[in-house]
Amino acid sequence: MVFWLLMALACSTPELDEGAPAAVGVARAAEPPARAERRARKGGKARGGRAANPTTTVENPLSKATLAVYVETPPGAGPFPALVVVPGGIQSGQETLRPPDRLRFLKAGFALVIYDPDGRGQSGGTEDLGGRVHQAALKAVVDLATSGKLAGVDPARVGLLSMSYGVTAATGMLATYGARGLKFYIDWEGPADRTYSAGCGRDLDYGPAHNIPWGDCDDDKFWNQREAVRFIGKVPIPYQRVQRAKDHAQPDLSHALELVEAAEKGKVPWVRLNDDPPGKPYTSLAQIRGLPNTEEVSAYNVKYARELMEQTTGQPVEPAELPDRPPRR
Repeated sequence: MVFWLLMALACSTPELDEGAPAAVGVARAAEPPARAERRARKGGKARGGRAANPTTTVENPLSKATLAVYVETPPGAGPFPALVVVPGGIQSGQETLRPPDRLRFLKAGFALVIYDPDGRGQSGGTEDLGGRVHQAALKAVVDLATSGKLAGVDPARVGLLSMSYGVTAATGMLATYGARGLKFYIDWEGPADRTYSAGCGRDLDYGPAHNIPWGDCDDDKFWNQREAVRFIGKVPIPYQRVQRAKDHAQPDLSHALELVEAAEKGKVPWVRLNDDPPGKPYTSLAQIRGLPNTEEVSAYNVKYARELMEQTTGQPVEPAELPDRPPRR
C-alpha cells in the first residue's frame, strides 16, 4: 500500500508562541503525563486498531506530554546501529513503518527507534502537525536514542529517517536544536512547503480528504514553523533525499528540486539526491532522476542508511539472520 504523506542552531528549548496551534485536535485530547505513561506501559491499541506495546516513554520538553517509544533490535547482544524514524502525515509510528518494513531494516542489521508524536497512537498531548511541539518531541526521542540508555542501540551510530511529511519535524528539529549526536539524515519524499503539504495554490485540497486540519494557506504564523524548505539549509549533518520517479503524493518532483536546491544553498555539509554525485547542482526539474517505483520503499531507505552509516562511522553494518516474516510484538 502506498502511504499518503508518510508525509541559527539553539541549545535551549524555544517557548510556545501564538503560531503554534493550541488545539489542532485531530487526535487524542491532552491527558496528564502520569496517566499517559501508565497507559503506554500497559500497552493497548494504536489508532487504526493496531496493537502496540511501547518499549519505553519519554517526555516532550515543550508540551510535557508523555510520548510512546518503540525499540526493536536484531537478534544478539549488539549494540547495533540505529535509525530514529519520524512518522509521516498524521500517522503513528506503527502506521508509518509497518511490520514488513521493520523486518527489512532489522535483517539489514539496524535497530529501530520509532515513536508516536504528540496526540497520536499511544502518546499523550495534542496533534501539532509537525510544528514546534512535534520538533521538540523528536528532540527528546533523539536524545534518548543517543544517550546510551537503550539496550542494543549503539549511541555513537544513530541516523535519522523521515517519512514524507515527517520532513517538517525532522528539518525543524535539526535547524533548531542541532544534530544531537545524529550521523546523517535521510528524507523520503518529503514536501517542501505549504504548496505540497496542503495543496496551496495547486488546486490540490489535501486537507479534508485526509482529515488534516491545515492552517489557511495565507496563515504565515502557522506555516512558518511547518515548511521544511525554511529549515533544510540549516541541517548540520549529511542529507540524503530519496525520491522515486512517481511520488507517493505529488504530481511531479518539483518539491524534491526545491529542497535539494535549498540544502545546497544553505549550510548542509553534504547533499545527495538518490545516487547522483554529492553536491550536484540542479537548475531544472528535468535533471531530477527519480528511482524506479518497482522497488519497495524500505529497500531504498535501507540501502542509503547502510551507505551513510558506514561512511560516517567507518564501521560496517552487519546483516542479521532473521526468518522471512514480520516481527511480532
